[in-house]
Amino acid sequence: MSTAYPPTEYFNGIYYNQQFYQTNFKDITLAYINANFLKSVGVALSTATITTFTGAVSISGLLTISGGISLSGGLTVDTLTVNSTSSFIGQSTFSLVPILPSGYQFLTTGIQTISGSKTFTSTLNTNGISDLVSITSPIITASTVCNAPYFNATNPTGTSFLYGTSIGGILACNIITNTSSSLPYILNCLSVPIPTTTSTVSGMGIGWNSVNGGGTGECDLINYGQFGAGGGFNFSTITNASVNRNLGLLSIFANGGFTINPACGQLRIQDINSGISNLTVVQNGSTTYFNSNGITTTMAFPVSNSLGALINVLLLGDNFVSTYAPFTPQSTTAFNAFHPTTTLGNNISTNTTQYATVGYVNSNSGASILPSNNTFTGLNTFTQSIQMTIKTDPSTTSIGTGAGGNLSTLATGSANTFYGTSAGIVSTLCNNETVIGANSGVMTAGNQSYNTVIGAGSRYLGNNNTVVGSSAGNFSTTVVYNNSTCIGTGTLMTASNQITIGRATETVLINGTLTTTGTTNINNTIMTGTAVVNNDLQINGNTIRPLTISTASVPITYNGYIPPYIVFIPAPTMAFILPAPSASNVGQEFVIRKYSAGGGQTVIFSCVGNLAVWVPTNSGPNGNTTLAVTTVWQFRFVSTGTLFLQIS
Repeated sequence: MSTAYPPTEYFNGIYYNQQFYQTNFKDITLAYINANFLKSVGVALSTATITTFTGAVSISGLLTISGGISLSGGLTVDTLTVNSTSSFIGQSTFSLVPILPSGYQFLTTGIQTISGSKTFTSTLNTNGISDLVSITSPIITASTVCNAPYFNATNPTGTSFLYGTSIGGILACNIITNTSSSLPYILNCLSVPIPTTTSTVSGMGIGWNSVNGGGTGECDLINYGQFGAGGGFNFSTITNASVNRNLGLLSIFANGGFTINPACGQLRIQDINSGISNLTVVQNGSTTYFNSNGITTTMAFPVSNSLGALINVLLLGDNFVSTYAPFTPQSTTAFNAFHPTTTLGNNISTNTTQYATVGYVNSNSGASILPSNNTFTGLNTFTQSIQMTIKTDPSTTSIGTGAGGNLSTLATGSANTFYGTSAGIVSTLCNNETVIGANSGVMTAGNQSYNTVIGAGSRYLGNNNTVVGSSAGNFSTTVVYNNSTCIGTGTLMTASNQITIGRATETVLINGTLTTTGTTNINNTIMTGTAVVNNDLQINGNTIRPLTISTASVPITYNGYIPPYIVFIPAPTMAFILPAPSASNVGQEFVIRKYSAGGGQTVIFSCVGNLAVWVPTNSGPNGNTTLAVTTVWQFRFVSTGTLFLQIS
């Protein structure tokens, strides 16, 4: 065939194939027309594999498709009968509900892929939905989309929204986000018993109101730990600027119990009264810190007694440590072995005080335990001998503020003791000095030795002096007295080699025996006992003996002693009863003297026991039981220990 030109006349609804006129064939066969063109009237059958309509096609009658139909544009039909599977790509609008064959399902029970945005206005029953993009719906309930055993959101970048959804099966997802800024994320569950037997499940379970059957409204978090490791709960935090930071671990006892990791760092317990105080526990290296934070806080350590009541055994504050139970070391050997390795602190005000153990004191025997200027407060008890060494003098002990204040010059002194505030404060170059009492000691600095002073404010100047009593001794800064003794408050030395007892305003009482050898000067002295003078007794002045004139009309009894003079004026019923002669009054003389005639009565003298002891002059050795004083006015007797002998 030769090349033909296209027709110049067109028919309505018939389009010519341009390719036909570009071939080398000039003749048009019937077969070619039937294969490439459809009839415009009647029944048109196409044997072509694919028939393509490029424009809008209107079908006013019945369109029967025995195979498949693929539409890339739109399809508008009154009635569409589908005998097999049809795939609609794009948007299809049906003005009437399609009539589907009996038993046909729009969505089959097999695996189907639904692309694009789909809206379901009625119930959708399914055995499971895998969401690769996102499913959004006002309501998804167990009776609709999630009555299946699972809902699987597998899109790693998409989001599945479940509003008011009840899931009776398994919800598989890796992120659940609460989009509300005012409502919490809530998992509602009924009371679920905690498993009491082994479980093959792994993961975390959530229950409610069933901890140990307590039923007090608690939430139960259950770790279904596998692999025989016991399980537990790990707490971590991750921000967009850091990697995982493990805060803590809650596990069984064998795996560590409750562990706080370095990222958390500390355990903090707030005040149960909502105050500012709190307790923190921090482990820093090998050191554990229990910090009681707040203002003027204390730490109490109570334990239960035998009755189950809590009692404090230890109380710690910012300036005290109080114990309410005996401190009992379990091993005194170990306790004494660990002692301070440096000298003890000087006082509390400098916060350097230490307590020495027996081991420390023993290990420093003979060496200095305390530095200088130590202050002991309260009651301090030393059960053994204690040696306090001051400066360079190893045998000088000084106790008290300012005691031995000039001991820096005592390099050549020894065996000194100063006790009391400012005791021996001006002592220098002294030996064997004992000074006890505040502000006591030598008056001026110098070489003083063998002096003993006991009493506050007592002073001396010289050697070998003894002062006992406050404000006593020698207060002269120039006059030196040696070998003198002062006894009594305010007693003063007036010469060397002198013993002074008391002041002129005081009475010296000697109740026992006074024995003197040599010359004894006794001035204004009352002795109630026996004074024994082995040598001469010289009385330079008068001997004054007590005398009382009796006038009472009653019997007068002398108990324990016989007066040297018994002077009386006779009166009715007057009588005298004297002690009986005894060893205590041997050699004692006494005078009986009538002072005046008085009433002229006879006065009877007797002794205790009414003994026959009265022996008159020129008679003996038997005596009378009484002595009657009538006409003779004066009698003088001496006691022999058994009799009263009249001597003149």
